[in-house]
Amino acid sequence: MSARLSNIEAGLVTGVAAAPYFKKTGDVISPASGIVGLTAKTTAGTTNLVETRNAANTLRFNVDFDGLPKVGTAEVLYVGGTAYTSLTTILTAVETIAKGNRFNPFLLAGM
Repeated sequence: MSARLSNIEAGLVTGVAAAPYFKKTGDVISPASGIVGLTAKTTAGTTNLVETRNAANTLRFNVDFDGLPKVGTAEVLYVGGTAYTSLTTILTAVETIAKGNRFNPFLLAGM
């Protein structure tokens, strides 16, 4: 029984070829090709899925309950994200307005 348990534990820690286990070396996990190494999923609530904190326990980087990356409480801008899409929409509108109101050099006459 002891040998069988040791064999199972060895497979879980060092990985098994073509199996959905990962290989662990020190603090590094190496999943097999096509296998997700770690999944954090919430079923309910508003707590963060992942957090990093400094020695003073100040929240630094986190992934919130919706799976969105944040630095502290500020959302990280990434292509396709809600904040990014809103920002690019606003910038496009401002650019359109600016192009429609060209600068007139004669406004500076007499200065």
